[in-house]
Amino acid sequence: MHSEIRKTILETARKLFNEQGYSKTSMRAIADECGIAVGNLTYHFHKKNDLVIAIMQDAFVVAKPEGPILTLFDLTDQFSRMLDTLLRHAFYFIDDEFVGEQHEHNDEIRKRILSGFDYLIQRGYFSEDFDMDTRQAILNMLLMTHPTWLRVSIRAQAASSKAEFLRRHWIILFPYLTEKGKQEYDLIKNQPPLV
Repeated sequence: MHSEIRKTILETARKLFNEQGYSKTSMRAIADECGIAVGNLTYHFHKKNDLVIAIMQDAFVVAKPEGPILTLFDLTDQFSRMLDTLLRHAFYFIDDEFVGEQHEHNDEIRKRILSGFDYLIQRGYFSEDFDMDTRQAILNMLLMTHPTWLRVSIRAQAASSKAEFLRRHWIILFPYLTEKGKQEYDLIKNQPPLV
């Protein structure tokens, strides 16, 4: 029962933060939406920021799958999971209050992707011309576009085709693929998570 109440509180808080914004959502509004007393809510989460911490801990676990990036599909899956996390927890990524808190998570994902690039170069999927400076610059550019895509998706009241946005990632990465990489990309480009 305790874990069910906690789960309900977190899901309700996430929903209200996305709909109304973090600063406009009160603890009372969350409690009312859950059908519980404010005291019951604060028993589980003392402050509103405690809710954010718990919500995002779960979110980042989902965004980062286990194991290294070993294939082009794994790389695409990583980008797809990141976009899903942005959509599901939009309040966290568009509210200036949380910008500083995102860096630690971004650094972890950045390292995972760069390590994946290294492995994919070793396996012959990316060319040797895809040097570290180029990889870092392209990755930084891709990650900087994610919040913009999120804002456009929210304004449009629907995800501005995640599949299309993922294809744009590959438009940027495609020139660095070897023939072997292009062949693997042809096999995966019409499979989830690209569709």
